[in-house]
Amino acid sequence: LEMDLEFLKAMGIRMNLDKSNTLTFQKGTENEMGPSRLEIFSGAHQILSDHQPFYALLMSQTPYGGTVSDYVWKKRFSYAEELNKMVHAFDFSINQLMVRPGVEHTKKVEVFGKDLRSTAVLLIAALRREAVTVVHGLEHLSRGYNSFLENLCTAGAHIQ
Repeated sequence: LEMDLEFLKAMGIRMNLDKSNTLTFQKGTENEMGPSRLEIFSGAHQILSDHQPFYALLMSQTPYGGTVSDYVWKKRFSYAEELNKMVHAFDFSINQLMVRPGVEHTKKVEVFGKDLRSTAVLLIAALRREAVTVVHGLEHLSRGYNSFLENLCTAGAHIQ
């Protein structure tokens, strides 16, 4: 996760590991933040392609946005089309996602997760909304995130 931690630091996210080995994250000041550029390649010491939806969502919550370029999987931005139903922030081409500061939609929406990572990022995005969001595709979560829904509920999420 070394590359992930470096990317978060470059985004202006502060990290603190305390004496009890608890890692906390905090948004930095606007002086510490700037547009983010994430490039996904295959190979060791790279940010995994599976992490990009989560970073794209995070970029949409900054004042600067950014870009995600995926050189491993072309056309892997289906999650962005669904995220746009909740927070309009994403434009994409074959292998590049342009992320701008998001404008949240305030109406009820239905979104459709097509795989494990898209369903997870849609669920996380839905949790920060005040409007009702129906997330389809939760069956994908059981393939890779053990007790994901239960863990979110333990952390205070209200999921029905």
